[in-house]
Amino acid sequence: MPVAADKSRFDCIRYRSIVRLFDSPVEGERNAALNQALRLCAAHKPPLLFFEAAALSFGSNKAQVDALVDKAARLQVEVDDLAGRLRQREAEAVQLADKVIEANRTIEQLIAQSRKKARQGSHDFRGLLDDLWALPQIRLLLLTLLVSGQAILDWQFEVTLNSVLLFLLNSVVWLIELRLFAKWMSLQFRQDGLLQLLIKLVAFGSGLYVTAYVGSMDGSRTTDLWLALTVLVTFSLLTVSRLSEWLVEDVGRKLWESHLVQILRGCF
Repeated sequence: MPVAADKSRFDCIRYRSIVRLFDSPVEGERNAALNQALRLCAAHKPPLLFFEAAALSFGSNKAQVDALVDKAARLQVEVDDLAGRLRQREAEAVQLADKVIEANRTIEQLIAQSRKKARQGSHDFRGLLDDLWALPQIRLLLLTLLVSGQAILDWQFEVTLNSVLLFLLNSVVWLIELRLFAKWMSLQFRQDGLLQLLIKLVAFGSGLYVTAYVGSMDGSRTTDLWLALTVLVTFSLLTVSRLSEWLVEDVGRKLWESHLVQILRGCF
């Protein structure tokens, strides 16, 4: 029979050993085995197709043939999946390259604008003043300056100026100070939240109380005035400093994580 003759001339043992390598976990070994099997089929006289060589080598066992077909189909699916992933990675690489190019263009434009402004020597002082005026620290320092100026004016013109006129001037200054104080609280709350605002209120309020106490002490009026103003400026600087942040971030955290507080938290 022709099949028998073909089988006798075909190296079925070598073909079966090569086909067994199709399940190798090493991708290079699988590809090499496939190439060897194809060359073995082509070297036959006459050349055999792949499935004909499989039929000669593995017999007429349909289960084995179906298993080989399934393996071949799975390999083809893996190849198609890898090819699809490769195309997707190539598309992502192209998109990333486009984004990098666009970012480089934006950076170059910003650098060019910065150099142009530097050469022109343009300075937006109005914008700088607006930014400074939006800081709550500036409002509080200005409030401190007004309170200090009011105290100096009262000390200077308390005797020489009419009491009614002095009261009217103080009333105007009080209104301005009240507006500054309200604006400072609003800006401080929006910037750092309620907890920081409360701590800064306690610090600044303590400064006002100590200032009033020092100013009311019995002694030289001049000495008491400048001592009170020194205390007010000191507490104002402490208020606008990072003291409240340190109290919340370090001291507050240590107190919250202390053993006593944990026991109290466990009670609730």
